[in-house]
Amino acid sequence: RQAAPTPPKPPPPPSAARPVDWYEVAELRMKANPITDQDKLKIDDFVKRNSLDENVQMGLSLLQSARAQAIVKSEAFIENETLRWQKSKIEIVMELIKKADPSVDEMVRGIMDLENAQISAKAVE
Repeated sequence: RQAAPTPPKPPPPPSAARPVDWYEVAELRMKANPITDQDKLKIDDFVKRNSLDENVQMGLSLLQSARAQAIVKSEAFIENETLRWQKSKIEIVMELIKKADPSVDEMVRGIMDLENAQISAKAVE
């Protein structure tokens, strides 16, 4: 007598992966790596002095302190790169953030995408 064939396993259910909540990811990152008031002031001053935007400010705030401070202290390099590559300071600093920690760049860009989607949704209403 032969054993009944084993029925095939059903395929796994489709992934119910929810979109990444970049705000939540950034908040958790900031809690894990809080910045000092002194570092925050240095970042704020750097952003104002160089006419950078809130995305750069957020990116610098999400980096580990030493990495953020290294970027803040590299104003002459940023100025030279801006002239050399004909890019804005925002582009240069975002590239430096990405080199320092690609996950921070991904968070900032994810938040920018969410904000752009919200703006687009309001425009359609």
